[in-house]
Amino acid sequence: MKLLSILILCLASAFTMSAPLYSTAPSEMKEEKIELMLFYSPWCPYCQKVLGYLTQIHKSVPMRNIQNDAAGKEILLSKGGKLQVPCLFIDGKGLYESDDIIQWLSMHKDTLSGA
Repeated sequence: MKLLSILILCLASAFTMSAPLYSTAPSEMKEEKIELMLFYSPWCPYCQKVLGYLTQIHKSVPMRNIQNDAAGKEILLSKGGKLQVPCLFIDGKGLYESDDIIQWLSMHKDTLSGA
C-alpha cells in the first residue's frame, strides 16, 4: 500500500511538472502596450534635453509641438492642467520635469520605437 502511494505521488509530481506555466504559447501572449505622447516646444531648453536624450538612444515617441499645434496645446492644458513642457503622458497621466522624463525613458527604452 505504501509503495502504491509513493508511485501515485511520483506520477502526480511528474504530470504537474510537465504542465505549461501559462495557458497560451509564448508567441501568442500579448505584450502590454504603453500609450505615450510627449508634449514639447522647440524653444524650451528642457524639451531639447529630452529630445537630445531620445536622439542619443536612437528612440522615438509620439510628439506634439504645442507651439504650432493648437489642439495639442488644448489637450495638454485640459488633461495636464497646465501648459508646462516637456510633459510625457504615459497612459493618460502626465509626467513633468525633464530629468524625470529621461529617467522614465531610460528605464523603458527597450519598449520604445526606434528613431
